[in-house]
This record gives sequence, structure tokens and C-alpha cells, in this order.
Amino acid sequence: MVASITGRLLKPDARWLVLLPALAIVFLSSVDLTVIAPILPLILLDLNINAAEADRYVWIASGYLIAYTSCIPLFGRLSDSIGRYRALMLAAGLFVGGSLICATADSLWVLVAGRIIQGAGGGAMLPVTLALVADIYEEDVRAPMLGLVGAIETLGWVLGPMWGSAIEQIAGSWRWIFWVNVPAGLLIATAMLRPAREVGASLRATHRLDLISAMLAVAGLASFTTGLSIAETTAIEDGARALGAQDHPLDGYRLPFIIAGVALLAAFILRQARIPNPLVPLRLFRIPRFSSAAIANFGMGVSLMVALVNVPVAVAVLVSASRLSIVTAQLLAGFSIPMAITALSGGFLVRRFGRMAPAVSGFVLGAAGYLLMSRWPYEIDFPAMLPGLMIAGAGLGLVIAPLADAALYSAREEDRGISASLVIVMRLLGMTLGISVLSAWATGQVDSRLRAIDIPPQTQDETTAEYLERQEDYLFDQAIPITLDILQTTYLVAGIVCALAIIPALWIGRSAHR
Repeated sequence: MVASITGRLLKPDARWLVLLPALAIVFLSSVDLTVIAPILPLILLDLNINAAEADRYVWIASGYLIAYTSCIPLFGRLSDSIGRYRALMLAAGLFVGGSLICATADSLWVLVAGRIIQGAGGGAMLPVTLALVADIYEEDVRAPMLGLVGAIETLGWVLGPMWGSAIEQIAGSWRWIFWVNVPAGLLIATAMLRPAREVGASLRATHRLDLISAMLAVAGLASFTTGLSIAETTAIEDGARALGAQDHPLDGYRLPFIIAGVALLAAFILRQARIPNPLVPLRLFRIPRFSSAAIANFGMGVSLMVALVNVPVAVAVLVSASRLSIVTAQLLAGFSIPMAITALSGGFLVRRFGRMAPAVSGFVLGAAGYLLMSRWPYEIDFPAMLPGLMIAGAGLGLVIAPLADAALYSAREEDRGISASLVIVMRLLGMTLGISVLSAWATGQVDSRLRAIDIPPQTQDETTAEYLERQEDYLFDQAIPITLDILQTTYLVAGIVCALAIIPALWIGRSAHR
């Protein structure tokens, strides 16, 4: 095998010289999965984006997620074709270039374009690093090292909100969150050059890249997500929506995008079943333990993004511009810190209690936390808001290790690299599709409920200017509780998803590594 040959060529110290820079950029790119959560209100303010246009600005998050998710299987196979070294350099270039575009963006769609390019590079790093581990480590130590890569990636997106708020507070601008990626990415890429080149020289291409599968996967996921993210709203005669929001540029094409996405993804799945070296080995999903872990990870992803996106939106509705960043950071810290603690301790709990008990307990806590969040007051009240966030965060962190362990040890030795990738892909799909659906639904609900409000008629002694001002004040007073009520419903949905995820969690097995 190529991996064992390479393992003999490199001394243990040399292996770490190869792996550490790759792990560093995996961490950096996974941080950017969730880094926009605390700065989202500031981005909306700075780029003059209406807070009622959730179906538009959700692409700041989902654009990155789609590109990140699509490139995991794509670059895994690409690195088999062009070598790990070239694939790592290409991925680093995309990530740094996308970060530069984000840092200088002057409009929503320029920022989204930068996030897509950045996400493509970030997602590419994970499978190439997993493949690199398989190349340079022998079979007896390969599985723990694959688990380490997955843990680093998970730790990145868990810590993303805290990373983002810390940089914004220190630098005074959300743009510095992307600026720091440029020198950091270049430094890490430079550190990769020599050791990665040495490894690349000892490897030969073993697969040809299936571009047809790659295009079907990317186009299908992008089309399906685009359709899901378009809100169903009832525009008035001048084409404007409630609160002055603009129509979605693809309004009216929701169903065609969804149908096209389903057709393309179905074609992708059929192709994977028929070709000898698929991007996604469907045989893994025939293993009950693996498919259970994948389904549970999907539910975890849905629930996670509800908190990371909708909590900042609630803050943007309630808090003045001068306090946006600090209040968002404080609330998300209550969610992220417990998640980081339980995620880091999850491996020990799996060894001590097996997989099922921590996974089920985590989803129970997640459901309970989101239930508390669905009863939040219509004001910033930390004693009332933090308990739900802390319980939900702790619960979601607790499920990470048992689900990863179940996926990793369900597959055959030669499939563990792709197994580790796919379980992360399922979580990312949950994050992407979940936030797209819920944001579109929330936008449509806010729009339709505000349009149903009966505005008091103009009084006899009231000027037109006074009446218009009173209309605006009246709508604003109604809009805040309506918006918060709909956000609370999304928290309730996230709690229900956690409760449903208990079912597949019961099937991941009781013991660790078996």
C-alpha cells in the first residue's frame, strides 16, 4: 500500500512536520464556519442590509457551508489525482483569496462571493489532511490520528463565535476577522512547502477525478439550498416587502430550483452507485451504525445553526448599534463555552460509558435547552436567556465524540478516512439545509404577519407627515414582538429536532470502538 510505503519513508518527527501545518489550517478554516455568528449584526449594519431580509443574508453562512461541504469529497479525490501537496496549496490559495475578498467587501453579494471561495478552500483542507494521515501513518495508529483531525475540525467551529468576537473587540472591526486569515494562511502554507513536497514525491496518483460526479454534487446542493432559502412572501403593488425589505432576486423560482436540485442530487446518487471509485461510497450507508451516526449528525447540524444565526438576529432587533457586538458575544459565549467543554471531554465519556449514553444524554439536554430558549422574554435578560443557551450548548457538544466514534469504527480500515469525512459532511448538510429552510420560513412569517396588521386610520386633526410617522412607530412596535415570537418558534423546532435525533442515537452501539 502507498500509505505503508510512505510511513516507512518518514521518521516520526518528520510526520509531525508534515501534519502540524495541515492541522493548523484545518482549524483556521473550520473556525470560519461559525465565526460570523457574533458579528452578523455588525455586518448588516455596516453593509446597510435590512434585518428583515433573512433570506438574503443567510447566504453569508450558507454560501460558506455549501462550498465547504461540496469540496470535502471533491478534494479528497482531487488529491488522489494531483497529489496531496498540490491539493493543499490550491486549497490554501482559495482560502486566503476568499478571506481577502471578504475583508474588502462593500456589498452583501461581494461578501457572499468571498465566503464561497473561502469555504471551498476551507472544506478542501479537511479531506486532504485525512488522506495525508492515511499516507504517513501505519494501520495500527491511523484511526486515532484520523480522530485527531476530526477533533481539530470540530473544535474550530465550536470556538468560532468566541474567536470572532475576540478579534472584533480587539481590532474594532468585523473585517479584521478575515484580514487575519491572510497572513496566517500564507504562513501556514509556507510551513507546508518542504515537508508536503517530500511526501508528495513519494506518492503516486491512484485515482482519476470524477468531474461529472463533482459537478452534479455541487450544482445539486447549490440549487436545492437556493430554492429552500427563498422566502414565500406577499409583495404589495410597488414590489416592496414589510419593513422596507426588498424581494429576493430569485423570487418566483423557488420550486424550479428545488426540483432541479433534487434531480441533480438523484443523478449524483445513481452515478455513485454505478462507478468503481465514487466520491461518496454508498456502501457505508448500508451499515446501520454508520447511517445512524450520520442521521444524528444531520440533526445536530440543524439545531446548531439555529442558535448561531438566530441568536444574533434577536440581538440585532433588541440592542442599539453600540452594544451589538458585546451583547452577541456574551450570549454566544454562554452557548459555545459549554459546548467546547463537553466536546473536549466527550472522548473520555465515550471510553467510560460507551457511545449511546453520552449521545442520548446530549440530545436530551439539547432539547431541554432549546425548549427554555423558546420561552425567552422580549428583552435582553441574561439570567433568563443564558440557562437555555448553556444547556443546549453543553448537550450538542456532548454528542460530538460518540457520533464520530460510531462512524469511524463502523467502516473497514480502508474506508475510515472517507467515513470520518462523511460524518462531518452530514453535520454540515444539516447546518446548511436547516438554516436555509428556517430562515426562509421566518422571513415569510414576519412579512405575512406584519402585512396582516390593521394600521389605525388617520385622524381628522393629524397631518399626513404625522400620520406616516405614527404608522412607522406603530409598525415598529408590532414588528419587534412578532419577530421575536417567530425566532422563538425556530428554537422550539431545534428542540424537536434534538428530540428526534435521540432515535438514531439509540442505534450507534453501547460500547466504544466496537
